[in-house]
Amino acid sequence: MAKKLTVDNCPLIPMEDQMLVRKIPADKTAGGILLPGQEKGRVAVRGEVVKTGQGRYFEMTGQLKPMTVKEGDVILYLPHATTELGEGFKLTLAEQGIESEEIELLAERNVLAIQKK
Repeated sequence: MAKKLTVDNCPLIPMEDQMLVRKIPADKTAGGILLPGQEKGRVAVRGEVVKTGQGRYFEMTGQLKPMTVKEGDVILYLPHATTELGEGFKLTLAEQGIESEEIELLAERNVLAIQKK
């Protein structure tokens, strides 16, 4: 049985203010009907933060602004703001016995909101 991608078994280290996000599927009814408002476009989608970079350095001062978003947070973001990871990454995961899920790369500045726990 394949393992779920976690902070500990992730083969990538996001740089600066980048993060790896596991997309949370849109809500569907028991019969599989997609609920209104979940179609593609400028509709915010939910995702779980799998791994984050250390933060962003200010060029003028050299100071580090740590990430506000933490691993495990559920966030809202626009789907067009992400970078999809290719088949090579999915193959690497499969070779390590890790589920090949819909994982995307996202900059913290593109996070619209963090869902309260």
